[in-house]
Amino acid sequence: KDGPFESFKPTFSEADRIIERMFDLSSSGLKSVLEVQRKAGKVADLIQPLSMDLDGLLQALRGDLFQRSSPPMFSPAYYTLFKKELWPVFMEGVRGAEWPDKEFIMVQGWVVVLQFFFSLILVVGIYRHRKILEASTRWRFLLMRPFSASLFLAVSSLFPLYGNAVPSVWRLVLWVLVSLAAARIVGSLITLPWKRRLVYLLAGLFLAIHFFSVFGLPEPIFRFYVCLVALGGLPLCFWRAGASARRGDSPLYTWALRLGGAVFVVVLIAEVGGYSSLATHLLDAMIKTTFLVLLAWVVATMARGAVEFFLSNTVIKKVAMVRSNRAMIIRRLGMITDLFIGIIAMVLVLEIWRVFETPMDAMKGLFSFGFAVGDHRFTVGHVITAGAVLYSAFLVSWTVQSVLINDVFPKSHVGKGTGISIIRLFHYAMILVGVMLALGAMGFELKNLIIFTGALGIGIGFGLQNIANNFVSGLILLFERPIKVGDIVQITGVWGEVKQIGLRATVVETFDRAEIIVPNSDLVSNQVTNWTFSDRMARLVITVGIAYGSDVPLTMRLLSEAARGHPLVLKNPEPQVLFIRFGESSLDFELRIWIEDVRNLFLLKSELHQEIDRTFRASGVEIAFPQRDLHIRSFDAPVMDRLSGKTGAPPGPAGDPRM
Repeated sequence: KDGPFESFKPTFSEADRIIERMFDLSSSGLKSVLEVQRKAGKVADLIQPLSMDLDGLLQALRGDLFQRSSPPMFSPAYYTLFKKELWPVFMEGVRGAEWPDKEFIMVQGWVVVLQFFFSLILVVGIYRHRKILEASTRWRFLLMRPFSASLFLAVSSLFPLYGNAVPSVWRLVLWVLVSLAAARIVGSLITLPWKRRLVYLLAGLFLAIHFFSVFGLPEPIFRFYVCLVALGGLPLCFWRAGASARRGDSPLYTWALRLGGAVFVVVLIAEVGGYSSLATHLLDAMIKTTFLVLLAWVVATMARGAVEFFLSNTVIKKVAMVRSNRAMIIRRLGMITDLFIGIIAMVLVLEIWRVFETPMDAMKGLFSFGFAVGDHRFTVGHVITAGAVLYSAFLVSWTVQSVLINDVFPKSHVGKGTGISIIRLFHYAMILVGVMLALGAMGFELKNLIIFTGALGIGIGFGLQNIANNFVSGLILLFERPIKVGDIVQITGVWGEVKQIGLRATVVETFDRAEIIVPNSDLVSNQVTNWTFSDRMARLVITVGIAYGSDVPLTMRLLSEAARGHPLVLKNPEPQVLFIRFGESSLDFELRIWIEDVRNLFLLKSELHQEIDRTFRASGVEIAFPQRDLHIRSFDAPVMDRLSGKTGAPPGPAGDPRM
């Protein structure tokens, strides 16, 4: 403020000009934004009543299921329906069906041609890869039904290309092709004849439902058909459920049959009582659900076969990780495909039972289903996402471990124990990252994680000190590496090999093949003898005692020759024979030798003992044994007389064996 104002005046003038220009630009842009917002408000006002009307219609449609829509079957009103001319009614439904026209053929005909040629390509591919399919346990059934499998895959995979504008009759034709092909495929996977016939029966009922919905069968005949199906399915389900329970089949399969029988009971009662819409819906939903489960099983089997086929490729087999872990990769990828197919099947089931109107609504409803705990809501979507993140962390960890073990460590000459320590640390780090991301996917914020960590610390302080101690000790073992996997250790006098260093305990396998679980804290705080800490060399000391008067130079030479002649004894350092002391009853020698691998310690000791005993016997060297002199100072007089044979003792009776 003390400086001259004139020097700042141009700067302030330029700033005022820029500000005025920005105001003008904002005003002109704001007008267009407000106009768009006004139009969007009008569209929203138009959509809201339409949405309310649509919700009302759907609600009314669902409500009609639980209202009597037809006269009871044992009422005169039902029998009067047969007096009408039923054939003209049926023909009217046939004429009213949506048949493929010229426009459909011109627009969607390419999809039909594509499906036809795709099925031919699949048939040729199945026959050309016959050997691979015969070797695959999942795709072997394709050789039994090549045309059905090709038709099923071609029609079902390319069906979405039609879009929504598909005539009902052509949709029925496609369902006939898919259903019959799927029934034949499922039949080839089933060994029991009655189950195979049941699959064909389900396919027929499934197609009948679609046929009646397309062409509009007259109401009295359709209701009679529903009753016949319920009367036939009711005893079949309960009969097979009882037989399945007696045979010891899966409880899930048994209860599914019982549930099907219960649904047939409800269908029969509802149809007889006049609730025709409810009975039709239940029958249609049950048949479609059963057939959908069978289709999901077929698709899952094909997906697992596709994984096997992909991993059997010659180029893929060259990867060491794939070659050594092929079975595990197939199993884990199979689990992922089964889960994905299961979620899709669940979404379609929810749509079939009219819980939701479209698959997209079913997907949103399924993923948004959950419960609230305080201010936080847990949903199925959160759980699935968190599970996927955590499983991905395990999968990444396992993949990296396999690459390191099979490719990196052998080329880098990394020791077995060092490599296992590295991959363990990497595994723990990946799991920690996976848990943090999974908790984030569940909706936990960082401050909640801090509170959770504090609560966990309090819990450790109160009752989990031992577990925390073992966990920290396990990390010390992995970082400091006083023992490694594969080391030969001696713990409290017991010899064994370290097999696994876990979070809480270490597994040591003794030479008797027994496994000792040692807490990590004991290995850190107590003394442990590690025979292979720096290398696997070890020294063996054999003590031998010979009798006094034996040839000492000969003994030392025999011991040296026995050691030098054994292939497991190292030449450098060379064996040593020492005359260590004059014992109480022997001249004591020590044979000191070195071996390359401590695993051979006891075997070498046994073989050298045998060789020393053989050479000493052949050379006349006597191995000493303890000798003791007994000095008798005094005896009682009767004992002395008896030992000397004096006649003072009373004779025993005649025939006494003691005389």
